[in-house]
Amino acid sequence: MTDLDDQLARDTAHRTLALDVGQSFLVQAPAGSGKTELLIQRYLALLGIVERPERVLAMTFTRKAAAEMRERIIDALRAAAAASPGSEQPGSTSDHAAKTRALAAAIDHRHLGKAIAGQPKFSGKHSIAAAQCQPTDRY
Repeated sequence: MTDLDDQLARDTAHRTLALDVGQSFLVQAPAGSGKTELLIQRYLALLGIVERPERVLAMTFTRKAAAEMRERIIDALRAAAAASPGSEQPGSTSDHAAKTRALAAAIDHRHLGKAIAGQPKFSGKHSIAAAQCQPTDRY
C-alpha cells in the first residue's frame, strides 16, 4: 500500500466515523478537503433518525457558509425526492456525492425530505422553526 493509499484509507475511515450519529465530532481539515460535504452528510444522517427535523441544529461561523450548507442540503433532498427508486442522479460520481445522495434518499423515504425540501426560504432571526430543518446562521 502506498502512502497515498494509506492516507485515503484513513480519510475514508474518519469520514465513516464522523457519520456515526451516536457520537459528537470535531472536523478539522484544510480548505478544499470536503469538510462542508461531510457536515452535510452528517446533517442528513441526523435527519434520518429524528422524528422532528427541527431537533437538528447546525452552526457555522459565517452566514455565507450557512447559506451554502442550506442550499446543498435542500438540493440533495429535492434531488432525492425527484429521483425514481434505484435511479442514479446525473452529475458527480464521486463516493462522497453518492453517499450524500444515499443519505438524502433515506430521509425522503421517511417523508421528512419532502417537507423540508418544500420550504422556499428560511425564517429570519431564528433559523430553526417548527417543521423546517435548516442550518442556523445565528444563535
